[in-house]
Amino acid sequence: MAQPKREKRDLIGLASTIYLFDAVGDELPVHTHTKPEQNHITIVLSGTIRCIGAPGIDGDVLFPGDCRDWPLGVEHGFVALEDGAKILNIAKMSITS
Repeated sequence: MAQPKREKRDLIGLASTIYLFDAVGDELPVHTHTKPEQNHITIVLSGTIRCIGAPGIDGDVLFPGDCRDWPLGVEHGFVALEDGAKILNIAKMSITS
């Protein structure tokens, strides 16, 4: 199990990061955002991703086009269920400012 490759981007003025999961089982570890400037939404670009973390989201499976809006303080992470899965995290602060 490896962590996904990370690529920072500026998409049309939106601060964002793309994560590429090379192999099934690659994991973006569970983490929590406590400050608004750290928080993000997640969009699945390709492949299938399983959410890990807080009760109520742990085990949820996301498919291409699915989006999650993470509230502050909610533990979340991701595990790839397919080789080459990709997610896009967009910082909420860049959306509201």
